[in-house]
Amino acid sequence: MKVLDKIKSLFSDDFYRSILQLLTGTTFAKFFPFLFALGLVRIYSPDQFGQFVLELTIASILSIIATAQYENAIIIAEDDDSSRNLFAFGIKLTTIINGMFFLIGLVVIQFHFAKSINFLHLLMIILYSHFFSVQQIFQSKLTRQKSYRKKARIEVFRSVVTGAGQFLFFLFPEDGLLAGAVLGQVIPVLFYAFRGEFETPKMIWNQPILKNKDAIRYINFPKYSLPGELLNFVSSQLPVLVFKPLFGGTILGYYSFSHRYISIPIQLISKSVSGVLVEKASTLRDRKPELRSMVLGLCKKQFLLGIVVFSILGLWGKELFSIAFGKEWEEAGLMAQYISPWLFAVLLGSPLSAMTTAFERQKFSMVFNSLFLAFRVVAIFLGFYLSHSVYFTVALYSFTGFVFFCYLTFYSLRLADVRAKDCLFFILKTSLIVLVPLFLVKIWL
Repeated sequence: MKVLDKIKSLFSDDFYRSILQLLTGTTFAKFFPFLFALGLVRIYSPDQFGQFVLELTIASILSIIATAQYENAIIIAEDDDSSRNLFAFGIKLTTIINGMFFLIGLVVIQFHFAKSINFLHLLMIILYSHFFSVQQIFQSKLTRQKSYRKKARIEVFRSVVTGAGQFLFFLFPEDGLLAGAVLGQVIPVLFYAFRGEFETPKMIWNQPILKNKDAIRYINFPKYSLPGELLNFVSSQLPVLVFKPLFGGTILGYYSFSHRYISIPIQLISKSVSGVLVEKASTLRDRKPELRSMVLGLCKKQFLLGIVVFSILGLWGKELFSIAFGKEWEEAGLMAQYISPWLFAVLLGSPLSAMTTAFERQKFSMVFNSLFLAFRVVAIFLGFYLSHSVYFTVALYSFTGFVFFCYLTFYSLRLADVRAKDCLFFILKTSLIVLVPLFLVKIWL
């Protein structure tokens, strides 16, 4: 009865009900990439996956710059008029910046500075960057409005179109994966734009760029959050950027495939929780006891969920990937085992880091991510020069990520007045209950 009572209390709590609304739809959305992956691994090679993730990483970096992180300001804006102005300003800003990126890309291609990217791929990278940026801005507007069901529907829409597009373009193996991803960004934006979900083109066009009072009010987002988020993303995607010259395209394909599809549940929970938490925490900043109770309970639930899943992955990743994707992808499963501790820490720290946005701690995020990137660069190159082994390098990189995200978790908890000892006993007890039996099974098998 106690278990049933706890489940009922989750559904009756407004905070968890909002998360569950978003989580249900997002779970459905994230199920499709995994489902499509079962077929995609049989029509695209590891090399092609590696090139696709590399280009997707470039597009994602451009999209972070293009929004200047003003999508976060839309959520915590002091009134609805400011939020609407920031939404229109964000759309105009990302259009201008991505247009500039396209022109710079043309120059780069013209002078042959990028041998692996042609005009078609440049165009697709810019289209992905722009429409992904617009989706991020639109999602922030929906978070502000607490339209979590609509956010979930967009995620499902985007996932289905992306996967279907990558299958449709399989006759063009060098372009198909990226073309499908672009389709998954463009079609949802056009669909909701034609339904009148965006501000009028006139309002967007009339937004001043240099002297926008709302943009100036939240200048700390481009000033501190932008470099911080950029450093964080580059840090997390560092292997994608350097593994090809260090270890070759096939190894990059194995790593990027394992990281991409293991990240699905993390993205699922992180987006669902942080999207609700940042809005809720910003309203509870002056009600610390209520905020403390909410955040502590959330942390415990996330830990309980992640410890089981990532312990199994860390012990049997190679076998699981072989069964799911075929013998050819065993190496990707082995890499999954090495990165599982880091991704478990991400599962805890990434959603809770919404507290830094709610409390406007952009300077901390920038310093944290600067140090994180520096340590990760050292980890990769130290691992490579000490051993020339991709597994040792990935393990060192994963350990660095684990340490930093553990620190981020406890810092985020401290912002909510949660003391470390309030959750350490729970973490140690749960770890023993879960890990000891799993290790025994691993030894006996």
